[in-house]
Amino acid sequence: KTIEWLNSVNKKIILVRTPIANELLEVENANWPDFNKEIQSIAASYRIKYYDFSSDTTFKTQDGSHLGFGEGNKFSRKIGELIKQLK
Repeated sequence: KTIEWLNSVNKKIILVRTPIANELLEVENANWPDFNKEIQSIAASYRIKYYDFSSDTTFKTQDGSHLGFGEGNKFSRKIGELIKQLK
């Protein structure tokens, strides 16, 4: 419903899966093995971009799921670059 509403008011939408530690990614994949496939399907059906950074080791986490100090800024810059490319 949120995607539909944002589309109805002409907002650009991207879906982003944030970086996490490999150990947590393994748990997520074990519990929801088709997660990426399902999100890709949703993104395709609405013609929006999906960026999966879940296994990107460029960004370090402090506890496995939260980006470490300074990493949030680095990740935000990366997302900003991707958004600029969409314009």
